[in-house]
Parts: sequence; C-alpha cells; structure tokens
Amino acid sequence: MAGITPISLVRYINSTSISFDAGQKLSAQTKSKLIALGVDANMIKTEKEGQIKLREAQLERYSNNQNVSFKKDQETNDVLQEARNLASKLDIQTSENDTVDEIVDKITNKISEMKTNAGEDFDKLADVNYYEKQLAMLETAHLSQIDLNATMNLTANMNAFYHGLY
Repeated sequence: MAGITPISLVRYINSTSISFDAGQKLSAQTKSKLIALGVDANMIKTEKEGQIKLREAQLERYSNNQNVSFKKDQETNDVLQEARNLASKLDIQTSENDTVDEIVDKITNKISEMKTNAGEDFDKLADVNYYEKQLAMLETAHLSQIDLNATMNLTANMNAFYHGLY
C-alpha cells in the first residue's frame, strides 16, 4: 500500500460506500469481508452497521500494515547499522547511501586484503578470523531478514487473495 495515506484510504472507502436502508439485512458479501478482516460478524445485524465495521476494520488493518512496515524498516536499519559498525572497526569509509550489500562487499575486500598482508603472522590471522566470523554473522542476519520479509509479503498476499480482498 505504498503511497497511500490514512486520509486517502478514508476518502477511497467513503467514495465506494453505498447508502443503505437502515433496516437492510447484512449481506453475505459484507459478512465474508468482515470475517476475512477478523471481525465477529455475528453481532452485526444490518448492512449499514456492517459497512461501518468494515470501514473501521480496513482502517485498522491499514494502520497495522504501516506498523509492520515500520518494524521491517527498523530491523533492516539494525542490520545496516551493524554493517556500518563492522566497517568502522576495519577503518572502511561508508556513506549514508551505501546499502548493506555494498558495505558487505567493502568489508569482504578489506578482509581479503588483511589476509594477504597477514602472511604467517598468527596475531594478524587471528584478527582476520575474528572479522570473517563477524562478517558471516552479519551476512546471515541480512539474508534472514530478506527471507523473512519475502515470506511475510507472500503470506500477506496469499491471505488477501484467499479472502477476496484484491
């Protein structure tokens, strides 16, 4: 829902609403949409009530999606910060625009250079080994985050499709 603000969502929902007779019974279509959004439709008797609850549930879902998106961005920022911290320990310059992958490439190159320069010096090789382990943990965290984001997006899309929300 990129580019959608709460105000634009409310305008959309209001523009798609239809006026209902106050006594009109809750339709099967509205009931199924409410159930798909996790609303207990058994307590709703009229179509008007159903449409109001549907709007509220859609707004709540949009709000929750925004919070999940913020959380994913925060987790991605945590991995990026870890990458910057490791780069800093290795005296690697990074810019604000560098991605995790770009920083990992810089770190990999630096570690390769350190390994070449270490020769048979056990202290330097121990440092190289330490940084290689740090890099491996960073790459694992980054790949896990990518996999998690992809899985969450797939699950959300499948749920929305299954419940007819597309």
